[in-house]
Amino acid sequence: MKIPALLLLLLPLLLAPACHGPEARPARPPERTAQLQVIPLRFAEAGPTAASLKSLLRDVRIVADVRTNSLIVSYEDAEALRQVEQAVAKLDIEVR
Repeated sequence: MKIPALLLLLLPLLLAPACHGPEARPARPPERTAQLQVIPLRFAEAGPTAASLKSLLRDVRIVADVRTNSLIVSYEDAEALRQVEQAVAKLDIEVR
């Protein structure tokens, strides 16, 4: 039985991970879990505020809860939440 030359070249590469055991595989990065924060609004409307923030911030998910006039923020990075909170502090102001 003849083995094609290409298979002979690829065989070491195909078998290499199995020969070294699990300790040779790179460790998986720790899984990040999303956290939730509810930010109540006093003056701004939740719907338009959420839409504005969504268009600016990519590392968070923001949902408007119209009933409580709050923003529900899903984030993995504390820095992303800090950015949302800073933006809300500037947007949630009384307008006369």
